Order: sequence, then structure tokens, then C-alpha cells
Amino acid sequence: MVDSIDYLSQAYNLVHHHSLYAAPWDAPIKPDYYTFRPPLYGLLIALIKIFYNSDYAILFVQAGISLSTIWGVKNWLKQLDITAAVPLIFILIAYPSQIIHCNFVMSDTLFQALLFWAFYFCWKLYQMPQLKRAFAVVLFFLLAMLAKPVAYLMGMSAGLIFLVLWFNKKPLKLLLPFLLLPLLYHAYASYNKEVTGHYHYSTVTPIFVLKYMGKYTNAQVYGEAYADSVQENIMRQTDSMNLSQRYHWMNEQGKAMIAKHPLKFALFNVKGWFAFMLDPGRFEWVHFLNLPEGNFLGLYHVLN
Repeated sequence: MVDSIDYLSQAYNLVHHHSLYAAPWDAPIKPDYYTFRPPLYGLLIALIKIFYNSDYAILFVQAGISLSTIWGVKNWLKQLDITAAVPLIFILIAYPSQIIHCNFVMSDTLFQALLFWAFYFCWKLYQMPQLKRAFAVVLFFLLAMLAKPVAYLMGMSAGLIFLVLWFNKKPLKLLLPFLLLPLLYHAYASYNKEVTGHYHYSTVTPIFVLKYMGKYTNAQVYGEAYADSVQENIMRQTDSMNLSQRYHWMNEQGKAMIAKHPLKFALFNVKGWFAFMLDPGRFEWVHFLNLPEGNFLGLYHVLN
């Protein structure tokens, strides 16, 4: 996968160059990639390769992580007095993405496990509020933040929900561990400022806003060729900018595209959500079996 190159490069750079740069070190520099990938998955790869230097070793460990998540779901359902074995086996056969994804060198299997255990301990904390359970919740949210940038608000949101639920009902000292989440955000953003000169958590934000949300909103209105040309022109203008200027420029330009066509943006996203839910697993099958996209369009493309 394209993402695999990023993570494998980051693991190599951690060991050999003491850097979180997530692209090949000897290739032309990509400024965004100094902070594009948080460190946890790259660190896991580096640790695995100390013991056995093979990409298959990564997949072996991920299979264990995936199995642990399935076991966790089964254990949680058992606590709810729900018989889980038969439904879980049926789901794995009918929707094999769980089995396929752990065979990609991508952070999704690790991230899924961290999110599940964060959810599980949130549930346990809600059932019986205890400080040790609050710390368990926060630990998994902290690790999730370091696995994927998208998680950095999830734990803070969970803390706010517990604050609302428990206000004037439970001792608020139970929420003190949640303060570790903004502290980690600040520490990591400060580290990124030391490396790049710009205080931020990840360059995923402007890349996602411009190259996905903004670009595909434009494509809905003007067509894909026009959307590509606009994005390429914006990126050319960033060549002479430092990372801070580049970050703000990409973010602003992407937001401007969305603001110009908010209804198209909203409808495009809603259509995408429905298409994804009606045609699950297409991505995994296409890439794992190396099928040409044109020969395996599926319901997703029909809906589009």
C-alpha cells in the first residue's frame, strides 16, 4: 500500500536517523512528512524488526492484535449476556475485511484495537466509576492519538461527556486523568514546532482539507480535471513557503473551496457515507487480491 511506504520509512528513520520523517530519507524531501504520521505504528514496526527483520513479522504481530480485538468484542458481549461466537464467525466469513486488513502494513488494525479497548474501559468506567478505570480509558486514548491524528479529539470528547454525565453526581477527581490528553497534544505539537518551526499536531489536517474535501467538492461542480488543475496550482505556490505558511495556505484554500459550495460538499459526504455502508469491503478485496479497479467496480461505483 502507499501508506505502507510511509510507515516503513518512518520505522527506518527512527532507528537510523532518530527522526519521525515518514518518507524515504534519500529521496527528495517532502516537508509535510516530518509530522504526517504520528510515531506509534512506526515505533512498533521498528521494535518488531529488531527481533525479526521481515515485513511478514509485522503481519504476524498484527494478526495477534486483530485476534485480541475479536476476543475483546466476544468477552464484552458475554458480559452483556449475548452469545457471540456464532455471530462473530458469520461476520468474519461474510465480511472478511477484519482478516484482510491485518495483512496490510498499515496502522488500522492497531488503531482499531486501541479504539475498542478505549470504548470498553469507557463502558466499564460508566458501569462502576473508579480512578484506575479512568486511567485505563485515558491510556488507550493516548495511544490512539499517537497512532492516528484523527484520534486527538476523541479522548477529550469522552472526558467532556463524562463531565456532563457526572456533574454534581460523582467526584470529579475521576476525570483528572483526562487532563493527560491535552497535555500530550501540547507536548507533541511543541515537539513538532521544534522540528518544523510550526506548532501543530499533524500535517494530515491541511492535506485532508485541500486534497480530499476541497478537491472533491470542486470535482462535483466542475469535473475532476478542473479540480486536479486547481489543486496542482495551489501546491505549486507552496514550493517557496516554509511549513507554517504552507500549512495555513493549504488549509485556507481547501476551506474556501468547501465554503463556495457548502451544499455540494454536504451532499457529496452523505452520498459517500451511504455508498460505503452499502458496499463494505470493496477497498480491501480490490487491494488484497490486486484486482484492476476497472474489473471490480461494485455497488460503490454504481452509486457514484
